[in-house]
Amino acid sequence: MDETSQNLLDLAEKIGVMLAESSLSDDIKEHIATNLDKLSGEMLVTLFEGLKADDEEMKRVAFDTELYLKVQEDAWKKVEADQKSAADIVGNAWVEKLK
Repeated sequence: MDETSQNLLDLAEKIGVMLAESSLSDDIKEHIATNLDKLSGEMLVTLFEGLKADDEEMKRVAFDTELYLKVQEDAWKKVEADQKSAADIVGNAWVEKLK
């Protein structure tokens, strides 16, 4: 087996792993996997790059989502602390008035 053929087999193997982890539907994954051996080297590279871009985009979206949720949680904690502080101030003022 020549080096080019080995490189294409290695690429097809990487694509198989990426497909397994991909968020694509099972039907699409199965169709691609079934026909990998029919694709040209150029199409394999295009498929690999597309799967890689999809993976990177999903990681970015997951990171942004996690960051958003953290900011929201922190904001609610601040609102809760501010409300408690305001309630304490009002409560203490009433205690002083009732003395």
